[in-house]
Amino acid sequence: MRSLNPDRLVPAVGALIILVFSLLLYLDMRGSRGGARTEEIGTITFKRQTAQRKYAEQVVWDDLAQSVPVYNYDTIRTADMSEAVVRLKDGTEIALNENSMVLLVMSSDDASVEFMRGSIAANRDGAGKKLNITAGGAVVSMAEGALNLSRGRGEGLDVTLNKGSALVKTGEGEQRVTGDQRVVVAGDVRVFDIKIRLASPEPNEYFFTPDGKAAVAFSWEPALREGRAWLETAADPSFSALTLTRAVAGNAATFTLPEGIAYWRVRTRDPASGRIELSEARRLVVLKSEPLAQIAPADGAVIRYTVKTPIILFRWSESSAGGVSTLSVYRDAELTDRIKSVGVNGSSVALDDLAAGAYFWRVERSITAGGKRHTETGTARRVVVERSDTPVAPELVYPAEGASINRLALERESAPFSWRKNSEHHLTRIEIARDKAFRALVYSENARGNILRPAKSLRPATYFWRATGVIDESSSTPPSPIREFRVVEGGDIVLVEPAEGAVLTPGASKDTVAVDFSWRRSLIDGSYRLQLARDASFSSMYRERSIDGPGVTLDGLEPGTYAWRVLLADESGNELMRSASRTLAVRRALPAPEALYPADGKIVDMSKSDVLNFRWRPVREATLYRVALFHAKKGIYHNILTKETRDTAIAMTELEKLDIGDFYWTVQAVEAQGGRTVVRTSPEARSRFSITLGGAARKPEIKSPRKIYVE
Repeated sequence: MRSLNPDRLVPAVGALIILVFSLLLYLDMRGSRGGARTEEIGTITFKRQTAQRKYAEQVVWDDLAQSVPVYNYDTIRTADMSEAVVRLKDGTEIALNENSMVLLVMSSDDASVEFMRGSIAANRDGAGKKLNITAGGAVVSMAEGALNLSRGRGEGLDVTLNKGSALVKTGEGEQRVTGDQRVVVAGDVRVFDIKIRLASPEPNEYFFTPDGKAAVAFSWEPALREGRAWLETAADPSFSALTLTRAVAGNAATFTLPEGIAYWRVRTRDPASGRIELSEARRLVVLKSEPLAQIAPADGAVIRYTVKTPIILFRWSESSAGGVSTLSVYRDAELTDRIKSVGVNGSSVALDDLAAGAYFWRVERSITAGGKRHTETGTARRVVVERSDTPVAPELVYPAEGASINRLALERESAPFSWRKNSEHHLTRIEIARDKAFRALVYSENARGNILRPAKSLRPATYFWRATGVIDESSSTPPSPIREFRVVEGGDIVLVEPAEGAVLTPGASKDTVAVDFSWRRSLIDGSYRLQLARDASFSSMYRERSIDGPGVTLDGLEPGTYAWRVLLADESGNELMRSASRTLAVRRALPAPEALYPADGKIVDMSKSDVLNFRWRPVREATLYRVALFHAKKGIYHNILTKETRDTAIAMTELEKLDIGDFYWTVQAVEAQGGRTVVRTSPEARSRFSITLGGAARKPEIKSPRKIYVE
């Protein structure tokens, strides 16, 4: 019975179990990538930041890229500060705002969306099937039109119909909703007529701007009276965090909005009854269209080969707004004879079928969202492909001639030797010596790729290096031209500002902040590249900027947590060294408090009062409030009171400062830390009111005898 020896049986059984479960995991992962896919029903036409998809009957979430297809029974979700737009094959467009999730189902009769959380916007032109949106026991059916839906923490559903008509079905029955109506489903169904009709921007309109901010023209009907209407914008459809409140009059106004998603509406108040009227809430998006920069090959680059046509990597700058790029290759400088066109979701593509000749290449990047198409076009560049009868030596890239390399950068493997190799070379022999004749050889190694990190440390000194392509055991290319470089001490990149863990906030009435980044210049020559990411691993890059000096200012940073670092690169873009990373946070400005008393337009009778009270609603995270009172005298407003308090009310007893007439008062929320250090503030809320003494003054009545005797 030796064959049942437990010393051998247990490891064998364990190995078998590992093999079986590894096979099952492999099959499951293969199924999650392709086996579970069903019918293709649409495409991701736009994506910003993080959006993910879960296939039917799978538990794994995959990151989504722009222009990828979506399939029946796919679940789509977005993260913080993210959005995604899905266009179904029947023409329906569904925009998911941040922290939203939907399940897509397409049947032979209609298209269905199970709305799980967040807020979405849907647009249909009437073609194709009917759209059914299910949420919290309610079903919203729409054949044609545009609507916004949002779900808060509870099961309630808020539906605003921007145009067209829809049918809302609940357990209580059905309710037909037409344009300019809002429906709230929370146990019962409540329908509100919207008296203020918004004209422009259109629902879910996108604005592309190179500046990171856009002047948006708003319009509505009917015309509104001065002092009775306000235009409001917010970062969420519930308007719990207002980003802009401005008094408006007439039926149009223009305001500048920063990059990001915004919701807007118009609010009015009847001074006689105090009744508040709200328009529908519309969504708009301001996108920064970053310039398209073509990076490689450089203009006029010459690429040589011997037998096989070379693999040429075309690379251009990325855009935070995404987009689909098209690389076009032409035979002529006028760009009329196009021989190749390749669509790319990323920012690079390699071609291996360009024969010897001169070519011109150009990249176009298109972003399609909200029914609009924005296109950026690069500048045409020339590239020459040459065939040589003799083997072509590798082309050295880094270190450049006369370059200085930091010793620590070499030891940390952040400054590798690199070169451009021909695909015909299986190996490349790298040699490093102390003399140009390579008699004092200090290092030699055959590399399979096109980079090498020497295993041997190099002491501070002057060195020479070259590369030779190894074709087979008996043949090789001539050596490349020799380059000289120096290994030196010091030269680390030291970050200066912002400090680690810095918290930055936009000013009042602003949504983004400009941040000044600075660092100490390295002893090594090269250009700097600032990287700003959403995570500490720098896998989700937010901004990247190349500069020559030790500092740069980035505008339009949205609220969120960031990590940043600085890289040093040579003239070809190869990394030489990198700094340590730091974190910083950008927090939204506080929302403006709501003035309760005296309300806007209020007439205050002070004839029987010896105190004037001011009250406002509290603002979450505010630690104190600043209150100011102004009195109008001959058209000029004079400040007569300034006060700070931690309460949500103050009482003014200095009645000698008051008089009959017009006043306005302001209240601003402030968050302070460490005593009096102000972290962030809100916009000022302003309210106008008048003071009277109970009616018009009467002429004095003199009571005296009819006859007065004078001695």
